[in-house]
Amino acid sequence: TNALATCTGTMARLDAWERFGLLSAALCHDLEHPGVTSAFLSRMGASAHGYKNLIFRDALLEKHHALSALKLMCDRDVGILEGLSSAQYYQFRSSVSKMILATDMTRHFEYINHLKEFSARRDEDPAVEMDKQLAMELMVKCADISNVVKPAAVARRWALRVTDEFFLQGDAERDMGMEVSPTCDRFSKSRVDLQTGFIDHLADPLFTLLAAAFPPVRNEPGETQPPREGLDALVAQLRHNRASYDHCTDLDLEKARDWEDVGVDQ
Repeated sequence: TNALATCTGTMARLDAWERFGLLSAALCHDLEHPGVTSAFLSRMGASAHGYKNLIFRDALLEKHHALSALKLMCDRDVGILEGLSSAQYYQFRSSVSKMILATDMTRHFEYINHLKEFSARRDEDPAVEMDKQLAMELMVKCADISNVVKPAAVARRWALRVTDEFFLQGDAERDMGMEVSPTCDRFSKSRVDLQTGFIDHLADPLFTLLAAAFPPVRNEPGETQPPREGLDALVAQLRHNRASYDHCTDLDLEKARDWEDVGVDQ
């Protein structure tokens, strides 16, 4: 989140409390995550799965993450929000909650549309800046799925972890006689296909639009905007990772479990 906010110039636009809220949302966006999806918990009943505090009807997990984060920050023994006025507290709470709720993948295309709308507005007025709250929500949302834009060795290890979690949920659904969720069936889904599908349909469109929304700004004479790195290198890494899956099998991907952090071709 910090890297994205820095490269897009978002961090430079924020005051101290906004920065703290952004990083708090990033740290807490999966707080107390049970390792299964909201849909799974809704189907079987959250309380039956041992999560009696998961009380929401939609965005069940994301709302729980936000509520748990704010409860923790408001704890008198923690005290990190002491000194805020009531108005400041409610603004902080609203901002952090919205950032965490932005990670709900059912809202993915809502953010795709926000980026398209911003692009259209900037075509009319090149000086227009993105709303700060929307920019912060996008930073947390994109960071949440940023495993696919990391160096290849790291991205593949994350691909294994994500699909491990999916398949364990599918195993639990099968054991309980439930219909297995489409992405969670280890007997009918390929790990590689799950990754390529996610990149092609979700990650690539999002990161491409985000990079276009925050192009690089060089520190040149006459430039009115502060310099920023932009995200072109990140999109290039995403596409490199995607291309590598064209000649990759699930057995090839499994080798990533044994890779070391140093000395792997990225």
